[in-house]
Amino acid sequence: MKEFTKLIDAVAEASLITDEWVILPDKDHIGKKDALERALEIDKGNEEEGMAGRFVYLCSAEGAVGITTGKEYQAQWMMIPLL
Repeated sequence: MKEFTKLIDAVAEASLITDEWVILPDKDHIGKKDALERALEIDKGNEEEGMAGRFVYLCSAEGAVGITTGKEYQAQWMMIPLL
């Protein structure tokens, strides 16, 4: 599992493994382009709200993307690869 300080970096890494995910909890399907755009918006929002660096974003070997705080490894998985 790889760790990132920005969501865009975690999604970019995951997109090397897969190019389509299910977004949780809504169960919407999302492709690579949309995932990268959403990640960039979230990172920008975190910076504007002074929340940058608060989260650790994870990318699993299967291309799942999750979020945790303080390296607790109690990840909330946000993007599950569509198999």
